[in-house]
Amino acid sequence: MANVWVSTPVVSSVGLVAGEAMDSGDLVYLATDGKLYLADSDEGTEEPCVGAVYEDAASGDTVSLVYEGDRNDGSSLTIGSQIFLSGTAGGFTQTLATTGNTTPQVVGFALTASYWKFAPAQTYLTPA
Repeated sequence: MANVWVSTPVVSSVGLVAGEAMDSGDLVYLATDGKLYLADSDEGTEEPCVGAVYEDAASGDTVSLVYEGDRNDGSSLTIGSQIFLSGTAGGFTQTLATTGNTTPQVVGFALTASYWKFAPAQTYLTPA
Protein backbone atom coordinates (compact mmCIF):
# COMPACT_ATOMS: atom_id res chain seq x y z
CA MET A 1 0.00 0.00 0.00
CA ALA A 2 1.19 3.53 -0.70
CA ASN A 3 2.28 5.70 2.19
CA VAL A 4 -0.76 7.69 3.38
CA TRP A 5 1.12 10.34 5.37
CA VAL A 6 1.15 13.82 3.76
CA SER A 7 3.32 15.62 6.28
CA THR A 8 6.02 14.53 8.69
CA PRO A 9 4.04 12.80 11.45
CA VAL A 10 4.89 12.50 15.14
CA VAL A 11 6.59 9.08 15.29
CA SER A 12 7.76 6.95 18.21
CA SER A 13 11.51 6.43 18.52
CA VAL A 14 10.93 3.20 20.48
CA GLY A 15 11.60 0.08 18.41
CA LEU A 16 8.22 -1.66 18.40
CA VAL A 17 7.63 -4.96 16.60
CA ALA A 18 4.75 -5.90 14.29
CA GLY A 19 2.90 -9.00 15.48
CA GLU A 20 1.33 -9.45 12.02
CA ALA A 21 1.57 -7.97 8.51
CA MET A 22 0.52 -4.30 8.33
CA ASP A 23 0.13 -1.63 5.68
CA SER A 24 1.10 2.03 5.98
CA GLY A 25 -1.63 3.82 7.91
CA ASP A 26 -3.16 0.74 9.56
CA LEU A 27 -4.44 1.51 13.06
CA VAL A 28 -2.82 -0.64 15.73
CA TYR A 29 -2.97 -1.58 19.40
CA LEU A 30 -0.18 -2.68 21.73
CA ALA A 31 -0.75 -6.21 23.06
CA THR A 32 0.50 -7.66 26.33
CA ASP A 33 3.28 -9.47 24.42
CA GLY A 34 4.74 -6.04 23.58
CA LYS A 35 3.92 -6.29 19.86
CA LEU A 36 1.65 -4.19 17.67
CA TYR A 37 -1.42 -5.74 16.07
CA LEU A 38 -4.27 -4.39 13.93
CA ALA A 39 -6.78 -2.55 16.15
CA ASP A 40 -10.46 -3.47 15.93
CA SER A 41 -13.30 -1.80 17.85
CA ASP A 42 -15.62 -4.80 18.00
CA GLU A 43 -13.33 -7.57 19.24
CA GLY A 44 -13.15 -6.47 22.87
CA THR A 45 -9.41 -7.10 23.24
CA GLU A 46 -7.98 -5.47 20.11
CA GLU A 47 -8.10 -1.88 21.30
CA PRO A 48 -7.40 0.87 22.11
CA CYS A 49 -5.74 2.23 19.02
CA VAL A 50 -2.39 3.62 20.21
CA GLY A 51 -1.20 4.78 16.81
CA ALA A 52 -0.82 3.89 13.16
CA VAL A 53 1.93 2.19 11.17
CA TYR A 54 4.18 4.58 9.21
CA GLU A 55 5.30 2.09 6.54
CA ASP A 56 4.27 -1.39 5.37
CA ALA A 57 5.63 -4.10 7.67
CA ALA A 58 5.76 -7.88 7.83
CA SER A 59 5.26 -9.82 11.06
CA GLY A 60 8.43 -9.48 13.15
CA ASP A 61 9.57 -6.21 11.52
CA THR A 62 10.46 -3.21 13.66
CA VAL A 63 7.94 -0.47 12.88
CA SER A 64 7.60 3.26 13.36
CA LEU A 65 4.44 4.08 15.29
CA VAL A 66 2.69 7.33 14.34
CA TYR A 67 0.98 9.17 17.21
CA GLU A 68 -0.28 12.13 15.19
CA GLY A 69 -0.22 13.23 11.57
CA ASP A 70 -2.10 14.33 8.47
CA ARG A 71 -3.30 11.55 6.17
CA ASN A 72 -4.62 11.24 2.64
CA ASP A 73 -6.66 8.10 2.23
CA GLY A 74 -8.49 9.22 -0.92
CA SER A 75 -11.78 8.67 0.89
CA SER A 76 -15.09 10.48 0.67
CA LEU A 77 -14.92 11.99 4.13
CA THR A 78 -17.47 14.36 5.65
CA ILE A 79 -15.49 17.54 6.34
CA GLY A 80 -15.27 18.43 10.04
CA SER A 81 -16.70 15.12 11.22
CA GLN A 82 -15.03 12.78 13.67
CA ILE A 83 -13.31 9.59 12.54
CA PHE A 84 -13.51 6.45 14.69
CA LEU A 85 -11.66 3.16 15.03
CA SER A 86 -13.75 0.71 12.99
CA GLY A 87 -14.80 -2.90 13.41
CA THR A 88 -12.55 -3.78 10.47
CA ALA A 89 -9.04 -4.70 11.65
CA GLY A 90 -6.70 -1.73 11.16
CA GLY A 91 -9.45 0.45 9.72
CA PHE A 92 -11.38 3.63 10.43
CA THR A 93 -14.90 4.89 9.84
CA GLN A 94 -17.03 8.01 10.22
CA THR A 95 -19.97 5.93 11.43
CA LEU A 96 -20.22 5.57 15.19
CA ALA A 97 -21.15 1.99 16.04
CA THR A 98 -23.87 1.78 18.68
CA THR A 99 -24.54 -1.96 18.80
CA GLY A 100 -22.58 -5.11 19.47
CA ASN A 101 -19.34 -5.48 21.42
CA THR A 102 -17.90 -2.13 20.41
CA THR A 103 -15.60 0.33 22.12
CA PRO A 104 -15.93 3.59 20.15
CA GLN A 105 -12.70 5.56 19.99
CA VAL A 106 -12.15 8.85 18.18
CA VAL A 107 -8.97 8.64 16.11
CA GLY A 108 -9.21 11.94 14.22
CA PHE A 109 -11.34 14.32 12.17
CA ALA A 110 -11.78 15.15 8.50
CA LEU A 111 -10.00 18.26 7.21
CA THR A 112 -11.25 17.82 3.61
CA ALA A 113 -13.01 15.07 1.67
CA SER A 114 -9.65 13.24 1.39
CA TYR A 115 -7.37 14.56 4.14
CA TRP A 116 -7.78 13.96 7.85
CA LYS A 117 -5.93 14.63 11.09
CA PHE A 118 -4.93 11.38 12.81
CA ALA A 119 -4.67 11.83 16.58
CA PRO A 120 -6.17 8.90 18.52
CA ALA A 121 -7.95 9.85 21.72
CA GLN A 122 -7.14 7.79 24.78
CA THR A 123 -10.64 8.34 26.18
CA TYR A 124 -13.66 6.35 25.01
CA LEU A 125 -17.29 6.99 24.18
CA THR A 126 -20.16 5.00 25.61
CA PRO A 127 -22.94 4.40 23.06
CA ALA A 128 -26.44 5.32 24.24
